[in-house]
Order: sequence, then C-alpha cells, then structure tokens
Amino acid sequence: MNKYCYYNIIIPNDISIIGSKNFSSMGFACGCIGYESNNEYIIEDFTDIKDYFVKLVSLIKLGYKLLGFNNIGFNNNILAHQLGVISAEDYLELPIGGTKGNTLWKDVDSMWLKWCVDNKAGQYEIAKAILDYRNNVPIENKKTVKSIKEFLDKNSVDLMLLIDEITGENYSTNLNTVSKLTINKEKTYEISEIVKLYKEGKIDKIIEYCHNDIKILYNLCKFIDKYNYIIIPLYKKYRKLLNNICLKVELNLI
Repeated sequence: MNKYCYYNIIIPNDISIIGSKNFSSMGFACGCIGYESNNEYIIEDFTDIKDYFVKLVSLIKLGYKLLGFNNIGFNNNILAHQLGVISAEDYLELPIGGTKGNTLWKDVDSMWLKWCVDNKAGQYEIAKAILDYRNNVPIENKKTVKSIKEFLDKNSVDLMLLIDEITGENYSTNLNTVSKLTINKEKTYEISEIVKLYKEGKIDKIIEYCHNDIKILYNLCKFIDKYNYIIIPLYKKYRKLLNNICLKVELNLI
C-alpha cells in the first residue's frame, strides 16, 4: 500500500444556510490527519487552518498522498479558498453565468460588480477581485485559490471520485454509508450536531468526531488494500443502509 495521509476538515457553519459552494465562508472548526511513520500510526489535530495546511504540505514533501472522501470537491476547496486570494486573471475569460449568461467577467460593467460586492450577492468575491484588478490593487504575492487547489488536487486521492469512475455513475454517496456497508463502522455524530457543538464551545467533541472520521477512513482503506473491493448502495437514491440492495465493486487504491 502506498504512503497515504488520511485527512478531513470539520466546518462550524451550516451549509444549508451559507451555500454548498461558499467555501471561503464555511469556516474551520478543526482538521485531522492520520498517517503511518516507522510502523507507527499517528493522528494529529489542528484548530488553526494555516498550521494544518503546513503539516499537509510537509507530508506531501515526504511522499505521502492525501486521501479522503470527497476531499477534492470539499476539503481542498475549503483550504484553497480560505488560505489563498482570488486572482482576477483566472476568471477574466470565463463567462459569469446566471442572469449574465455568457458575458465574460472582463466585459461586465464595474457598477454591477460594485453592487455585487456591496450586497455580497452572487459571486461577490470574484467581483471584488475583478474590481481590484481594474484598480491595479496588488495581491501581495500571496498564493492564489487556483494555485493552492491545483497543488492539493495533484497530490490527492478521492475515494468518492474513484467510486464514480469505476461505476461510471455520479453516485455522490458518503463515507458513512460506504463504511457502514463495507466494514460496519459509522460516524459518531450527524453533521447538524456539529454546528450545535461548535456554538457551545465543545471543540473537544468536534475533534473526537474528526478523529473517528479519520479512523473510519483508515480502516476502510486497509480493508480495500487487503480485499480489493468496496460495498456501495446499489442505487444512488438509496441512502439508508439496506443490506439486500448493495453493490460489491472492485477497487484498488492508487
């Protein structure tokens, strides 16, 4: 089995309120990392996102691959958006979409951009980056969201994406479902409970939850490495665990 760093991020904010793509506003309650070194399994936790990122980078430099479940779509986006700055140059030739359709960011009226920023409407962070670009505001040589995301993705393995690739379907199943079906292990809390714990200042409970996530991920990968398969719901619509409608899928970790 290759050298893997099992990692996960817990956010303190409710996605149903802030939006599933609003990564820069999701916050960072904690992040956990599990890895093997000198025949010892080590697990570490962080409540500072910069310290967490620095540790991930140090492990990548030692030859570890970052392994998670929906980590490319979620964890890496949170890290990139909260650590980097948006570079207007990455968006100038792209269409805005929405009510603006195929209008390119470089062609949109500055007054509309300012309205988006003032009202925090739509993709207001990109709007601000475009305005700053037009006003020659420097980005102080900070890493951009795009560069951080590309770096993390290049060094990541995403079990959810592997399942989608092998089955040829967009299953978008979750770690809890797969681990329950495959190794009979499940999470300690529902996501909705995390927000409540954070508001109550019970960070230790959130870290414990994150540790359990990493342990599940680690044990699931050990199972896959030994038996070369994973069990998922037979149909995407079945999120509840029904043992008679599941699918055994051959899977080899990279």
